[in-house]
Amino acid sequence: MKIKICGITSLQDARVALDLGAWALGFIFYKKSPRYIEFEKASNIISKLPADANCVAVVVDELESNLNRIVDLGIRRFQFHGSEPASFCRHFGVPYWKAFSALKWWNLEGGEEASVARSAMQIFMKEELDQYPDAEAVLIDSGTADRPGGTGRLLPKEVLFQLRGQHERMILAGGLNAENVRSVVELIKPFAVDVSSGVEKSPGVKSPEKMRDFFNALKGV
Repeated sequence: MKIKICGITSLQDARVALDLGAWALGFIFYKKSPRYIEFEKASNIISKLPADANCVAVVVDELESNLNRIVDLGIRRFQFHGSEPASFCRHFGVPYWKAFSALKWWNLEGGEEASVARSAMQIFMKEELDQYPDAEAVLIDSGTADRPGGTGRLLPKEVLFQLRGQHERMILAGGLNAENVRSVVELIKPFAVDVSSGVEKSPGVKSPEKMRDFFNALKGV
């Protein structure tokens, strides 16, 4: 199972994650995030990592000029969490992932019958995913209108089940930790998983022990 450690803010955390076998490292360039990292600090970290480190820039409706600056830092991919259209996402010469909130596809409090909610979710999901046919991967999170990601909230099992098989390169995020990640992965079989708060001591500060436990939980999957 491919694992992305997101919200990297220090060289030490980045190196520990890579030593454990992280497939990707996420750097968050969204100022409202508690894991926000400035360009200069990110550049300093990335410059000290192996040349093949898969460094991913997490952005939300960022200015084109800033995205060009981010590419120059050595970023290998963008992860777009805002309302960016595909024509914009593909504009920067690097592969991109498009992030979606599954909660927007599922009415948790509308009082609908479950069968109706499932049908609606499938329709909304397909409509949105089809708008990004050239996305290298899609990331499914439990974000909200106020917090596009990093909520630390695990999607309800019924919602998770609807995600299975919806995209061959689906990255699952939101509320994952060493205690729940194996059961979630076995349920929906994503292409990869993304974890941030589930392996932290505090926002932006990773715990080597929690990261190790997370990787161990997925051994053999």
